[in-house]
Amino acid sequence: MPAPMPADANNDVDRLEPFGFDAQASSFGERTGLPPAAAAEVARQIRAATDLRGGDWVLELGAGTGEIGERLAGDAGEYLGVDLSRPMLVVFRARARRARLVQADANADWPVADGCVRVVFLARTAHLLDEGHLARELGRVGRRDGAYLVLGAVRRDPTSVRARMRASMRELLAERGIPGRSGRASKEGLVEALAARGAAPRSVAAARWRVRETPAASLRSWRQKPGLAGRDVAVETKREVLDALEGWAAEHFGALDAEHEAEELFELTVVRVPAGGTRA
Repeated sequence: MPAPMPADANNDVDRLEPFGFDAQASSFGERTGLPPAAAAEVARQIRAATDLRGGDWVLELGAGTGEIGERLAGDAGEYLGVDLSRPMLVVFRARARRARLVQADANADWPVADGCVRVVFLARTAHLLDEGHLARELGRVGRRDGAYLVLGAVRRDPTSVRARMRASMRELLAERGIPGRSGRASKEGLVEALAARGAAPRSVAAARWRVRETPAASLRSWRQKPGLAGRDVAVETKREVLDALEGWAAEHFGALDAEHEAEELFELTVVRVPAGGTRA
């Protein structure tokens, strides 16, 4: 099967305007990355769940720095990674020289020809995309003999330090009239919409691992980000919320640099799209 990219696309990283994730590129893997063994297992589970064969194309939206994508690019047959952030893709390029990468906005037309992609993969980015547009483009680019949408997300023990601090942070934002974006709700809405059109979803617990985390590390991570809870937040408001969160953490956890152990899970939602796509 020919490459899915249009004639004017290439393996280089095209230039677009800077994006909010640009400043996070150098530290993104350290803050949010998976252990290497977990990332490799997630890629293996994607291949197994979608029965990828040689020549099948995988399109990853929000490819980022390539922690999973580099393994899909090496093993999946054919791979195209798309991200709006050029610095993120530059990091990806350094770790996977032969990966096909294109800087593009997944909320616009995808740089892919009709009817040629077996798997569309998104890891922790569904909440950033328009649900209707994603479903339409999936219907356009998906193989006519059937395709898959695979959504990936990290699930944390709700009693863990980071989960409890995130919940408290969202409460502090809500008190100031700033609702956080819910990745889980966005994913569930998309999956329900596709299921209503005849798609068949199922969940796969792809990888589990143990982490040691501190309240201080979570605070540093959020202070480095351009916003909070997936929202643009004024600098003063962000400082106020995180200062309040630091006080809350000290009250509930004691020493901010004390380590706490927790389990994390990378969950895949695998949606089998019927032959003919998802178009109404």
